[in-house]
Amino acid sequence: MKIRKTGIKKGVQQMYCPNCGTKNEEESLFCMECGTRLKEDSVPEQNLNETAVPIQPAGRTMPDSDMQMRQNNINQNQNLSNNRLENNPGRQKDYRGNYGNPGGPAYQGQPYLGNNGPQNLKKTGYPGMTMKKPVSRLAVIAGIEAVAAVALFAGAYKIMSNRFSPEKAAMDYWEIKADREWSQAYDFCDFPNSDLLTKKMFVEANANNAEPLEYKSVNITDVKQLTGDAVSKLGDLASIFGAESDDYDDYMENLEDELEDQDLKVYCVEYIEKGADSKSAEYITMTKTGKKKYLFWDEWKVADTESWVSDVTYTIPENAVLQLNGEKVDDSAATEQDGWKSITIPYMFTGDYQMQVTEEGMKPYCENTVITSYGSEEERIDLMPTDETLQALGEQAGEDIKFLVESALQGKPFKEVQDVFFSGALEDDYIKNYYENLTNKIKGNGSGKITGLVISNINTALDASPTGTEIDLRGTAQRKETYINYWDEIEEEDNEIYFAASYCKEGNEWKLMNLPVDEYAF
Repeated sequence: MKIRKTGIKKGVQQMYCPNCGTKNEEESLFCMECGTRLKEDSVPEQNLNETAVPIQPAGRTMPDSDMQMRQNNINQNQNLSNNRLENNPGRQKDYRGNYGNPGGPAYQGQPYLGNNGPQNLKKTGYPGMTMKKPVSRLAVIAGIEAVAAVALFAGAYKIMSNRFSPEKAAMDYWEIKADREWSQAYDFCDFPNSDLLTKKMFVEANANNAEPLEYKSVNITDVKQLTGDAVSKLGDLASIFGAESDDYDDYMENLEDELEDQDLKVYCVEYIEKGADSKSAEYITMTKTGKKKYLFWDEWKVADTESWVSDVTYTIPENAVLQLNGEKVDDSAATEQDGWKSITIPYMFTGDYQMQVTEEGMKPYCENTVITSYGSEEERIDLMPTDETLQALGEQAGEDIKFLVESALQGKPFKEVQDVFFSGALEDDYIKNYYENLTNKIKGNGSGKITGLVISNINTALDASPTGTEIDLRGTAQRKETYINYWDEIEEEDNEIYFAASYCKEGNEWKLMNLPVDEYAF
């Protein structure tokens, strides 16, 4: 059988605390767990009502007056102690003869131990008191690290705020432009959405502006801030001089509204070029894009309205194709009229472009053009026909003349021949009238009636420079006709006639704009 060790020395009796039930040694006056008195001490209580008699040291004699003074002091202190006990009946005397307990009424019956109580009370302090725990080294380090982290975050936030500020972006943009780094400058700008406002177009439009700007000094200022100060001073002056008109108030109100626009910043960059004495200035407008950089900072872009223009219009033949710097221009929204189409380009960069207009059967138009803030130098582009086109058109003119003369000789109505004419030329009836007169002349009545007609040896040439959609031809042809003369005899006549034919392109076909021959040619 195993014996359980209690941790109490052998031969020593045990006492149990009446308050918490903890085992204590017999000699213990107080519970080592809660400090409750276990038994009365052997110190006799002093009768507080007894009068203390001072004791003279041996070998010394004290005068009666001094003895009386000491006795009075002892009596006075004794009375003070009695009053304390009477006013605090709930308190009791501890084993040292001290009255009161720092724990208050809740600890009545508990000893006031001071620093001489049981060892376990030194750890928890006096009853009713809370001991302060010492701050650990780890907590101190954690606090220092937290403060350092906050300071680091605040510093980083300020640095990033300066880095992404609109003023910093405006200055960086100007410096990149001064270095003629057009590809990087494009990334700083916020351009309208357009097929021709691409980085490639931006770089090529500024290709001839490649020499860097050399400057001695540069400075940037917030125009809105300066203007705001000026507006404030202007308002003060206006109030002094009594300017109270409605127009002035409206002007000032609109100006102040513009200055309060937090999504718009205007900066003035003043610089002095090397070799120059005076300053030059450039204004840069910054706008918010509505996007964020790293969640906290607004994204600012340059609104460089001077680098692009809007609504540039070109008029070219309706079947032609327009290209700028090798990029085909969308003509799906073009308007067409009389063989021409007008293409309006919503946005273009200002600068130099290589323009090319091409059409099948026409010589290509290739020229350098400059786009300024006022638009383009060229608005209407005419194309010249190729030699092959002119030759084919001359042959077509001969065929058309023969067809019309033979149709008139046969007495065909105009509606059977009108397909060879341009639709726009048929809006008036003058071509129809000319054809009917020709028919009447060729058919004739009696003498002069043509019974046979042959057109041959047709030669054509340009009469004037083509306009892109119209070509004027002049030519000659050999005419051989058989007719009935005045004496009702059949007679032949062979001679050369002259004609003028104007053609206009309708779709992919060339159509006559006039009647090449009339009644006077026969």
